[in-house]
Amino acid sequence: MENSSTNSVGFSKVKYESASEGTGISTSVYNLIMGGMILYGIIINIVMCMTCTKLALSINPIVLFVGYLVLVIAGTFMVHRSRSTAVRFVGYNMIVVPMGLILSVVVQAYGGVSSAVVMQAFLYTGIITGIMILLSIAFPKFFSKIGGMLLGCLIGMIIAYIVVWLLHIDTIIIAYFGAVLFSLYIGYDVWRSQQVPHTVGNAVASACEIYVDIVNLFLRLLEILGHSSKN
Repeated sequence: MENSSTNSVGFSKVKYESASEGTGISTSVYNLIMGGMILYGIIINIVMCMTCTKLALSINPIVLFVGYLVLVIAGTFMVHRSRSTAVRFVGYNMIVVPMGLILSVVVQAYGGVSSAVVMQAFLYTGIITGIMILLSIAFPKFFSKIGGMLLGCLIGMIIAYIVVWLLHIDTIIIAYFGAVLFSLYIGYDVWRSQQVPHTVGNAVASACEIYVDIVNLFLRLLEILGHSSKN
C-alpha cells in the first residue's frame, strides 16, 4: 500500500512509506526524528545566514536563482519519491542548503541576522509554529479537511505574486495572505505527519514539508515587518 499526498512546495505527490516498506518506530521516536530534522534545517540556515552572506552575494543573482530552483526541485523529487531514507536525507539537504543561500541574501537586505526586524520575524515564526502545532493536535478534524483549499490558495498566491511583479505594483496584502496560508500549512502538515506509518523515511519527508512551511512563513513575516519599519 502506498500513501501519497499533495506537497506544499511543488505540486508533486509525496509518496510515504507504507508499514511494510519501512521499519516501524514508536510515535515518540518518530516525532523526535521529525522535530530533530526540522531543527537541523533551521540551524543550518541560521549558520549560513551568519557565515555565507558574502558568498551568496558574490554569486550572479540569475545563477543563484536558477541553481536554487534546480537543486530544490531535484531535492524535492528525492524526498518525495525515493523509498530510501538515505536518499531522502540527501534530498532534504539539497533543499536546506540552497534555501540557506537565498535566506542569506534576503536577511542581509533587512539588516542582517542581528537586526530588529529579522529577530522579530524569527520570534514570531517560532510562536506561530508552536501555536499551529497545538491547534493541529486540538482540532484534527479541521486540518484534515483543508488540504485542497490550501493548495488552491497557494496556486492563487503564486499567480498574484507574478501579476504584481509584472505590473510593478507595490502591495503588502499578498504577504499577509501568505503568512496566514503558511501558518495553516504548518498545522495541516503536522496533522498529516501523524496520519502516515511511523517510519524514519516518513519522518524525514514530513520534516521537509514542515520545514519549508516554516521558512515560507518567516519570509512572509519578514516582508510584513520590513514594510512596517519602512513606513
